[in-house]
Amino acid sequence: MTRSALAWILVGCSASPNLHQLGPNVLPRGGVNLPLPRTYFAKDNTSAAVRLKARLESMGATQDQPPAALEIHLEPRSSEPQTLSIGTVPMGPPAWIGIRETEQGPAFRVLYGPNGLDDAERATLERALLDLMQETTAGPPNGDPAK
Repeated sequence: MTRSALAWILVGCSASPNLHQLGPNVLPRGGVNLPLPRTYFAKDNTSAAVRLKARLESMGATQDQPPAALEIHLEPRSSEPQTLSIGTVPMGPPAWIGIRETEQGPAFRVLYGPNGLDDAERATLERALLDLMQETTAGPPNGDPAK
């Protein structure tokens, strides 16, 4: 993994020494959304999962059965802060995405497999997740918090 492409990731996560955390206001270099022509699988239909699936489809991803390139799973609700955690695993799908509902909105954990996404795809996926976190936190244009 090229660290320069992920230099905007802040180091520090209590879950694993290999994970990084991002706050919802961090922008990747260039800030350009690239297409994400991958398949994804999500069996859960929570509001966060539905929003994530819609965002992935808007970037060119299509829903499929496992094994899919992006696997989306729900994690238990928590009172932990809203974060985006990034890590790697020695085996598994190219990207495993865990969604955890928090008091501030959804938090995401992404684990990349050894045959994972390239740097551009990672940056695109992470930008989409950060955007979803910020949209949920900010709420709709009238300023009411998102439910």
